[in-house]
Amino acid sequence: MEELFIAIKEMAAADPNACKLYISHANQLMSKAMNKLKRIEKTTMAAPKAPEDPEKN
Repeated sequence: MEELFIAIKEMAAADPNACKLYISHANQLMSKAMNKLKRIEKTTMAAPKAPEDPEKN
């Protein structure tokens, strides 16, 4: 991740407008990913647990 942040800082120095656009799109992507992860987490936590295998006991 640190390498990505360094590259973004270099992009900001070379082309601030392109950097702003890149950051905006990256934020949208991360926001969508976080929302999807939260939905998956909710459904996984709410799902009933599989019964234990009676053969193991």
